[in-house]
Amino acid sequence: KFTLNSSLANYLVRNLKIMNAIQLIKIKFIGPPKTYIGNVLANVELDKEKDSYLAIDAFLRDLPSYSGLEKNQILFVMDGMRSVIYLDEQSLKKAEMSYFGKMRSYFFKRSEELGYKFIDMHKVFNSHYQYNKQTFEVPYDGHWNKLAHKLVADSIQSSFFWSRVISED
Repeated sequence: KFTLNSSLANYLVRNLKIMNAIQLIKIKFIGPPKTYIGNVLANVELDKEKDSYLAIDAFLRDLPSYSGLEKNQILFVMDGMRSVIYLDEQSLKKAEMSYFGKMRSYFFKRSEELGYKFIDMHKVFNSHYQYNKQTFEVPYDGHWNKLAHKLVADSIQSSFFWSRVISED
């Protein structure tokens, strides 16, 4: 409240651009602001990236024995990189090279090599957004909204997995 009614604060912000100076000081002494994609740091240490590849491999290797299901009974539904769907093509290319993008790509590659089925919701969400310009998040939250859940359900029901595994039961 003080700053809203303070002539000094208004002068500092408007004329001296004090907020810009504060941001420059933070960058100088603390470092640049961190960039996040998919709620994780866009860039991580190489050791963490390597460990993440190993974790994906271990998860895919052990999942059938831990779940009691065969690989052909498992369907992965992977969220899209929703934050970049609303931006330009250049942002998407950057996101694909981020830690989140690399992990998504590796997960799909290894899943396919090991015989798992998956649905990449990025393609579905992106296509829907380009045509309808509707977002997929609950406001101020980031979780899927009703539209996103419907698109996921429709994608699962129209998949080969659904017709072969679920409807057989």
